[in-house]
Amino acid sequence: MNTLTKFLIVVATFTGCLQALRADIIVEDFNSPAGAEGRIFFDTDIVYDGITDAEVPAASGADFNGGPFLNGQITNGIGTISTDQSGFGFFLFGVSGGGTTSGQVWGTPTPIPVTTNTDYTLSFYLSNLNTINNALIEPSVNGQSLGSAVSAGGVGTWQQFSFPWNSGLNTTADLSLFNQRNTAFGNDFGLDTIAFTPVTVPEPNSLILLGIGLLATMTRSRVRRCRTAVTK
Repeated sequence: MNTLTKFLIVVATFTGCLQALRADIIVEDFNSPAGAEGRIFFDTDIVYDGITDAEVPAASGADFNGGPFLNGQITNGIGTISTDQSGFGFFLFGVSGGGTTSGQVWGTPTPIPVTTNTDYTLSFYLSNLNTINNALIEPSVNGQSLGSAVSAGGVGTWQQFSFPWNSGLNTTADLSLFNQRNTAFGNDFGLDTIAFTPVTVPEPNSLILLGIGLLATMTRSRVRRCRTAVTK
C-alpha cells in the first residue's frame, strides 16, 4: 500500500468519524405519535391552525386516527401520498376539511437549548396530495422567519427543504412551521422528518491538514520500528 493510499484512507476514516459525531437536536418522524417525543400536539379548533393540544384523539381539529371532518392527522398513507418519506412509517397530514390548514402546523411546545454563535439547519420533507392550491410552508425560529415559504413540486412525492440559522446570542430555539396558503380549496399536504441539526463538519482544508499530521505520525512510527529492527 503506497503513501497516497494510506493518506486517503486516514482522511476518509477521520471524515467518517466526524459525521458519526454529528448529533441531531431534534428529529420528528411522527412514527411515535403517542410516545416520548412530546412534540406532536394538535389544536382542537375546527380550523386546524396549530399544535397546542395533546388530547388523543382530539375532539375536533386533528386526530391521531384520522377521524372524519378533521383537518390534521398522523397517517401512514392517504390518497396519492402512499407512504412517508422513508418508505415506511407515519407522517403528518394536513387537509383543509371543514376549514383551512393555514397558520402554524408544527412546532416545539417549549423552546429547546442551543449553543450560542453556532450554525444550525432546520429541514423538513413536504409532499402534495394534489395540484390544487399547494401548501406554502414557512419555517421560523424564535418567531423570526428563516426565508420565503416553499412549495413542493409534483403529487405524492417527497421533497426536502433546508434552511440555515445561526444562534447568535440565543440560548434556546422555538421552532415552528407555518402554512401561508389560506384557503379551504385544495391545500392538502404531508410533512415528515423535521430535523434541527447543528452544523459541525470542518472545512476540507482542516481535514487535509489533519490527515497530513496523522500521516506524518504514521511515518515516524515506521521509521522508529525500522531503526529498532536494524540495531537488533
